[in-house]
Amino acid sequence: GVCVLARHRDASCDRCVTACPTDALSFTDSGVALADDQCVQCGACAHICPTGAIHTREDGHNMVQRVVQHGAPQHVEVACPYHPQLDAQADPEARLFIAPRCLIGLSTSAYVELANAGVRHVTLRTDACAACPIGAAVEQIRATAAQVNPLLAAPPTLTITIIAEVPTGAPPPVIVDSTKAAMSRRGLFQMFTGDVRSEAPPPPTLELPATLPPERKRLLNALAQRPGDVPAWAPTLTVEGPCTACEVCANICPTDALTVLKERNTFRLDLHTQHCTACDLCTVACPEGVLHLGTVNQPAHPKHDPVTLFTGLLQTCKRCKTRFSGDGDLCPACAFRRKNPFGSYIAQSTRMER
Repeated sequence: GVCVLARHRDASCDRCVTACPTDALSFTDSGVALADDQCVQCGACAHICPTGAIHTREDGHNMVQRVVQHGAPQHVEVACPYHPQLDAQADPEARLFIAPRCLIGLSTSAYVELANAGVRHVTLRTDACAACPIGAAVEQIRATAAQVNPLLAAPPTLTITIIAEVPTGAPPPVIVDSTKAAMSRRGLFQMFTGDVRSEAPPPPTLELPATLPPERKRLLNALAQRPGDVPAWAPTLTVEGPCTACEVCANICPTDALTVLKERNTFRLDLHTQHCTACDLCTVACPEGVLHLGTVNQPAHPKHDPVTLFTGLLQTCKRCKTRFSGDGDLCPACAFRRKNPFGSYIAQSTRMER
């Protein structure tokens, strides 16, 4: 998918910039810029991006595979490979696993996959983060854990404990796949550096691809394997006002979450809740300003999708013959051009990178 900032000039998404623990990402006039010398390739930006515009190695998925290969113990303790001291274990009932890279790379889908594999408790070792050059990652580690809790409240459950200090007298660990190595700040950054950026997608074009991000695909697959009630995890989108069936929201949606279905004299606006990543593009692009993204999540299940947000009657514009919903003889675009002959109803607020 293409970055939302490349799809609309008024988009306000800042997830990757906010999540980056080294400030390697920043806003520019043309979108988001990456400072190569500051990037440690922790992977946070990739799994938090709502459109999958950022690509990196799948550390979270690799971590799950490693746990499964070792029998998926019910208690798992996880530390990063750059932890300077792993001679004690915070959770005496756990098996200590070394993550491929920083714990910030563990995504929501990774935790759900661990729960499905039989893990019931995960202890995250952040006791060395205060002295780490990218210690700011702790904030995003906590944020991801908070997003996971509602998803795993029903069986099979999984609880996440974030340890900031190892208890005194903690037992020695049983380490799986340890790659621990004490190192300097320069050594840490050098070990993080690899060939991930060579796997980056080509620059965005004028096309607007609509695909689910890899993280969302993995999350949907993991949730589909869970029995019982579906938790409230998907964004809530509402229509507060008359929809004109202009299809701008459906055309700009990067994940095909919105569709406008037109029949002979009627139309309806549908939302595939599982595909909505709350990128907020539809709300800023809606010419009428009637779409609103809620703050409370809702259940999302294939059996209940799609959800109809709005239905209305259609008529034909006397000028361009487009079918639309609303009053008068002209569609909103033609009515706008009549009052603003040199303006553009939609194009003036939409921008794509070339």
